[in-house]
Amino acid sequence: MIQKRKINLKAGHLKRWGKSLMVVMLAALVISSCNKDDQKITAPKGPYANGFFILNEGWYGKEPGSVNFYAYGADTLQQRAFGTANQGSAPTTTSATLEDGVLIGDRLFLISKAGGPITVADAATLKQVGQITLEGSDFRSMAALNSQTAVVSSGSKIYSVDLNALTVSQDPVFTGSNIKKLFVSGEYLLASDNGGVDIIKISDWSLVSHFDGPTEGYVTTPDGKIYGAGGNFLVSINAANQDTTQIKLNQPIWVNNYTYNPPCLVSSSKENAVFYIATPTSGYGSNTIYKYIKGDVSSLNTPFITLPAGESFYNTGLAYDKQNDQIVTWSITGYTESDSNFLRFYNAATGELVKSIKYGHIYFPANIVFYP
Repeated sequence: MIQKRKINLKAGHLKRWGKSLMVVMLAALVISSCNKDDQKITAPKGPYANGFFILNEGWYGKEPGSVNFYAYGADTLQQRAFGTANQGSAPTTTSATLEDGVLIGDRLFLISKAGGPITVADAATLKQVGQITLEGSDFRSMAALNSQTAVVSSGSKIYSVDLNALTVSQDPVFTGSNIKKLFVSGEYLLASDNGGVDIIKISDWSLVSHFDGPTEGYVTTPDGKIYGAGGNFLVSINAANQDTTQIKLNQPIWVNNYTYNPPCLVSSSKENAVFYIATPTSGYGSNTIYKYIKGDVSSLNTPFITLPAGESFYNTGLAYDKQNDQIVTWSITGYTESDSNFLRFYNAATGELVKSIKYGHIYFPANIVFYP
């Protein structure tokens, strides 16, 4: 079911999402429409420049997190690529888990929670160049504000990061409640938690608004719409004409309420479509991905991708590779040394399986980081 509603900005009737969020979404639309010719990116050079990074949590208490690498066109993974590049060193410790990562400039920031560091490496060579630490840290998410400064969430607090010195501000710039994902949009920072979203003005770190609702996202589609999700609803906003659309999901989006992991929601860069992992009807591990195509609720009637029997997604579970217009998934068969990991590539338009790579070891894969 799709529910459309016209929003009167002057009257201030922005039910559920709030007026402040509309301002943020408008800023995002303006930024995304800038001339890409003005954003010149130098092609990286090195053994890890043509592919993507697979971040592994590690086996808590037994083995530290690691980074595998997939080179485009290959039929195998380069396992423990970070260790290979750093004389066997790991990006985190056995008492922390590697959970997320982000590319800022030519550097890869590897984010560990539960007291671990943010390990910084040259992306193309994976050579470690430094670490960011904070006493009592529980790092979750990191987002760049510009080429000099980023922000990072740790527990219920957000800190400023000097990208040149690789240091964290002594005092937090904002304090919320169990902060999860950070999303920068123009002059605003969206910080999600288990119950809602804080909208923060970056210039003075003041709280503009808090609202309860979808906490998973946000992602954008080629038409400029921005999507978030939570429970049984997917919501899109068109900042240009102030229309919002709520799409009821037959199967709710999967959310890990026990520990942090990045949202299981991605969007296409080729068509106006979003993909999400559904909450399993029973048990803990999900094995289905749904695709919503703008304006077509029937696209939600059946799963777009279903894993083979005996497998389940682990952690974030899916990513979108815009270079090849593919959905990339990672799944496991269990939690013992005899179990297997699978990396699969699907055509994002049709759902057709393109390639499947099977590999061993208990890595507990967490997320994938692509080059811009």
